[in-house]
Amino acid sequence: MDKIFHIAKIRDWDEARGKGSYAPGDFSEIGFIHCCYRQQLSGVIERYFLGQGDFILLTISKDEIKETCRDEISTGGEFFPHVYSRIPLSAILNVEKVTC
Repeated sequence: MDKIFHIAKIRDWDEARGKGSYAPGDFSEIGFIHCCYRQQLSGVIERYFLGQGDFILLTISKDEIKETCRDEISTGGEFFPHVYSRIPLSAILNVEKVTC
């Protein structure tokens, strides 16, 4: 099973649990959900979240969202998974609080 990861704000995750699917607060503006692979996770945390406090790390089954998930080149020439839909809670394999 392919897994991808997303770092969520706690309030976005709390809202998702009531709706049955997850999308960050800026989803309607951006149009997709930024995700990463396990080997990219530490770099993402270091570049974008370090020193900002507590977040929720979502482990997502890429197999369950494959129709809306695309690997796309990002700044720096690296491919990252982008999800072009809300993520159903059934596709989320693990949820853990992380301090960045």
